[in-house]
Amino acid sequence: MKEKGITLIALVVTIVVLLILAGISIAMLTGDNSIINQARNAKEQTEISEEKEILQRASANAAGKDVYGNITKTNLDNELDDIIGKDNYSSTENSKGIYVTYTESQRTYLVESDGNVKEVIIYDRTGISVGDYIDYSPDETSETSYFLEKI
Repeated sequence: MKEKGITLIALVVTIVVLLILAGISIAMLTGDNSIINQARNAKEQTEISEEKEILQRASANAAGKDVYGNITKTNLDNELDDIIGKDNYSSTENSKGIYVTYTESQRTYLVESDGNVKEVIIYDRTGISVGDYIDYSPDETSETSYFLEKI
């Protein structure tokens, strides 16, 4: 009488193949260059693009309201109030231009006088207290401001 069934070797080979496939799948989902990280980065880049687009539209409208085509903080604030609402951003002005920080994302952008919008990275100054040793070696490319513009 001939019995039919799978051999122990076939079962072990099948389990090993399934374990290899599971390992590859987990690595694709959770590694440094994983699908999840890529989706997160794509979402962040989309949000940045949307925020910049709002600022570009608001700065174009603000320039149109000025006789000389200049972007003033008052006109830009009025346009941003109309587009996204007063509580969804804060703005400050200095010699470089108008800095606009979105309340929800906490991202800051610089709106220059010509309407150019740049993303700005604000250095985190928390965790430093009096008496802490800071190793700082400035060179000719060092910024004196704590704003760093992305190009």
